[in-house]
Amino acid sequence: MRISPVGFMFDCEEDVIKNAYHATIPSHNSCEAVDAATKIAFMIYYFRKGYTKNYVYEKLNLEHEYVPFKKFNMTCSETLGNCLYAIYFEISFDDTIRKTLLMGGDTDTCAITGSVAESLYGMTESEKSDAIANLPKGFVKVLKMSYNKIK
Repeated sequence: MRISPVGFMFDCEEDVIKNAYHATIPSHNSCEAVDAATKIAFMIYYFRKGYTKNYVYEKLNLEHEYVPFKKFNMTCSETLGNCLYAIYFEISFDDTIRKTLLMGGDTDTCAITGSVAESLYGMTESEKSDAIANLPKGFVKVLKMSYNKIK
């Protein structure tokens, strides 16, 4: 998702806020979308800094409630809680993605949980290989350059 690099690439809270806003408004220009994107960027930022789930959820005032998806919905008000639930209650990257899929999450929902889960649990080389297996070569090149920048 477009917001995940923000949490990975910036090293102060002010930059995370500013860049989450700029990454969100071109496609989701609403206060709700900017707020949700900023929370996700902060989760990634804090998890990569080593903070615990409990600390991050409390600091960002995040609620993790599972509400079954009844139909396709692209608004963050109906998907963010399920993302937060999967992230909070699972213990690995794979488990978080699996939980999201079993809840009926779509690719955007999995992109949200996946990027946060990566910052929290990391990914094995096998998981990384599986994730890029079907991406176009140009995407893989940009992804590898990005990983090199944040290491």
